[in-house]
Amino acid sequence: FVQGLAAGAGLPGGASTTGVGISQADIEKQIHRRISSDGFRQQLMVYSVFQPTSAAAADLSYFLSDVLEPASSREFVVKGRRYEFVVRHSSIVAAQLDLTNKMQAAAPWICICVAFVGFVSVGLTFHSAFLPFKLALTVAMPLLATYGVVIAFFQLGWFEFFGLGSHGSGPDPLILYTTPCCLFGLAMDYDLFLFARVYEYRKKGYDNRSAVARALVETGPVITIAGVLFAISLVFLTLSKTPFMQYLGAIYLTGICLDVFVVRTCLAPAFLCMAETLNYWPGEMPIPRLTWGEDGAGGFAAALLEARSSDGSDASTPASAASKPADSK
Repeated sequence: FVQGLAAGAGLPGGASTTGVGISQADIEKQIHRRISSDGFRQQLMVYSVFQPTSAAAADLSYFLSDVLEPASSREFVVKGRRYEFVVRHSSIVAAQLDLTNKMQAAAPWICICVAFVGFVSVGLTFHSAFLPFKLALTVAMPLLATYGVVIAFFQLGWFEFFGLGSHGSGPDPLILYTTPCCLFGLAMDYDLFLFARVYEYRKKGYDNRSAVARALVETGPVITIAGVLFAISLVFLTLSKTPFMQYLGAIYLTGICLDVFVVRTCLAPAFLCMAETLNYWPGEMPIPRLTWGEDGAGGFAAALLEARSSDGSDASTPASAASKPADSK
């Protein structure tokens, strides 16, 4: 091996020492300097020509761990004593790949546990067996769409004409394993903020469609402002020059925008209005006796009158005014 290095023999990946001016004596001297004091261990440092984050560096690391280490381990006898020769390699790339592999194996179980705990908690809180399944649809669809947009952003180069993203390099695998639970939490937060108000008005006697419409109107400004402020901060993270920060910002920015402007305004209300009895079963709800917003302006007027009633005015007036059909004015 030493003679091969001194002669400029090819190394893995096409690197070589040809023309560097390294003699066999210099190599032997450096190797002996790396021997431990007890003489049982030796360190050999190899500097490759690859970028640490490149695919070639990952291939070299896999070659060293999967091919070279098993092939080099052996036993031999010298002067009647048996010795074992073991090769181990370590590097930043190897540590990163090892972490990625561990997270890849653990990520599905973590996501399953988070989703299970979240959905069971929602079902127990609102005494509903089917509500978690409806919310799962409003979470899974934007979650998959978010990663699709980010892959188009960084791998397919759909937004290169804006000077954003890149072509050919996908997002860091670690991002794909660390962000799903955070996106799940954000999506559930906005969905529950909406449904909690729907549940409240349904308990007060509004029919399901009226409860959904009123909850959507009343929670809309708060959710929109919170989402816009969050998105503004993520824009600057997405414009960072650090690739990892770009990936992180792009995923959260896309997820927030989809949750605020698509899921909350379109998907969640639509799912809550479909098969409405499943929103509350097996819980019991009062018989619907109030409607809201049938005449266009009646809903806003009812909301205003009900807000005034909380200051001491008669609460029956807004209810009766809101429940009258349009042709009885």
